[in-house]
Amino acid sequence: MRVRFIGTGQMATKRRCTSFVVDDSVLFDVGSGTVGGLVENGLDTRHIKIIVISHFHGDHFGDIVYFLHRRSMQGNTDVPLTIIGPLGLQKKVIEFFNFLFGEIRNYSDLANMMNIKFVELEDRKKVIAEDFEIEAFRVVHSTLNANGYIIKSGEKTLGYTGDACISDGLLARIPDAKSWIMEANEIMRKENLHIGFGELIGLADTFKTINFYAVHRNDYDISSNNQINLIVPLDNDEFVVK
Repeated sequence: MRVRFIGTGQMATKRRCTSFVVDDSVLFDVGSGTVGGLVENGLDTRHIKIIVISHFHGDHFGDIVYFLHRRSMQGNTDVPLTIIGPLGLQKKVIEFFNFLFGEIRNYSDLANMMNIKFVELEDRKKVIAEDFEIEAFRVVHSTLNANGYIIKSGEKTLGYTGDACISDGLLARIPDAKSWIMEANEIMRKENLHIGFGELIGLADTFKTINFYAVHRNDYDISSNNQINLIVPLDNDEFVVK
């Protein structure tokens, strides 16, 4: 699996909001700047077959309507698109699309216009899409219905927390993936909201055979990091899950 970071930041940074693409076809999160970032990376809505949403905050979800509208304008609707996310996904997308463009009243309108299939996943539920198995697991991020995910392709595994704080459920899943893309909003954790970069240093020290990629980062000083398996990517960086 090849991972390309579209964004590694959050709303307060010059870097785009966190988003990444697996094998140029599976897009995880669609926050502000994602559509432009795809184009900058030589991709476009026509390349994406699966979108995976972690939760419905705007910095992870806000570009979904622009993605779909651009895809419709490009005439790529013969190619099916699967959108995966937490419970309530379909309703959220339709309401958001109708709010911005006023063209969609219900699922039939959207499905007929854009050839979309919605898959809403609860904790420990999974879906087979294209050549990937994508499993959701519950993470703690305020009171939101938020998912983390583990994506598998053959023997290769990649985990993604979305926005989350450290919890027993998350810690139990870490051995299930060889690489993790984890949020690290600030140096210190925010209780019930965000993982801190300091916590990732501890995880990298505990799980030495697993690579951790710190995203959703504010512009803080990371000179304290001396863990070779804790990587701090920038927008447009790539890596291969081995």
